[in-house]
Amino acid sequence: MLDRYAEITLGAIQRVIEEEREGLRAGAAAVARSLDAGGVFHVFGSGHSEIVAREIVGRSGSLVPINQIVDRSEDLAEAVEGYGTLLADAYDQQYGLRPGECALVVSNSGVNPLPVEIARACRERELTVIAITNVAQSREAASRHSSGARLFELADIVLDNHSPPGEAAVALRDGGPRVGAIATITGAFLANALVVETARLLAEGGATVPVLTSENHDDPDALARNKHLRQRYGGRLRRFGA
Repeated sequence: MLDRYAEITLGAIQRVIEEEREGLRAGAAAVARSLDAGGVFHVFGSGHSEIVAREIVGRSGSLVPINQIVDRSEDLAEAVEGYGTLLADAYDQQYGLRPGECALVVSNSGVNPLPVEIARACRERELTVIAITNVAQSREAASRHSSGARLFELADIVLDNHSPPGEAAVALRDGGPRVGAIATITGAFLANALVVETARLLAEGGATVPVLTSENHDDPDALARNKHLRQRYGGRLRRFGA
């Protein structure tokens, strides 16, 4: 079963590399333009999709100006219509959702009201919306939002996580339950690939790439360098005392 799980997971990552390359390039180009102009990259996910969004926030090797829209309900309000709109409004008032910036919205199913409303709120504010979602599963499911919209239909750029329907990859026996989710693995790969490609574009354009350096490594200048980079964004970054 371990070998089968590895085979399915690695196969999904390979499909991501082969089939999502153009989407990653388009998304990175949009993010790079925004960051080069002084913008912030906003990321959101609820439920287990929050893991994917959180993956690239405030960590070594990622970009400094990435800020997370945090679901304060801790997944309890994912299906409550109207909550996502209120959450986006509150976040906008505190951190700013500015035209020309980019937002990454992560939802495996892409049908619940919360991610749908976050994506819609960002589009209404003229942000470029990038989605990480399970396109095949989402196409087969009805939206749980009264608008009938699903995440992939609201996004400007869609990145498919190529997870099996229902996420679990390996059957215990014929007709039995399946175990071993992979959406978080492929989703995190996509999110980090987006960061890597964005950094490449910024570097090639001659911009200073605002990358966080590990402060747990033998680099005496890391702390001061990271502090300087964070200060450029003032109160727009939640994790750093904003």
